Amino acid sequence: PTPTTPVDTFILLCKALANFLAFYTLILFVRVLLTWFPNIDWDKNPWLTLRQITDPYLNIFRNLVPPLMGQIDLTPIVGFLVMQYITSFIKFLGNRFISIDNFSDGWGGVFFFEDEDMLAGLFEDQNAAPTAPPA
Repeated sequence: PTPTTPVDTFILLCKALANFLAFYTLILFVRVLLTWFPNIDWDKNPWLTLRQITDPYLNIFRNLVPPLMGQIDLTPIVGFLVMQYITSFIKFLGNRFISIDNFSDGWGGVFFFEDEDMLAGLFEDQNAAPTAPPA
């Protein structure tokens, strides 16, 4: 097994956190859909557990966003938007770092790529003879 670098650990944590947030978003979605069914007893399991998992997050936005016309609760929409932004940012962080341990000269390092051209140029043969541009 190859040794794990701190960057590899960071990438793994970013991916794990992004997957957890995607699963939590799914749970939030189920919770919001179930509110449309008035006959659900939220004080009995499994609905009580679902409410205990999702309400603390939604309550953050309930204190910030008043109901529309006194009856329409917009907090799930705001909650979904914030959750999607956080998940996208974490995926962005995890995808921007690449750990490279073995080069032909034995040098290893961590790179932050600004664009795809930098990534493509990294793996070109640095010892190859330059080619003339096509005429």
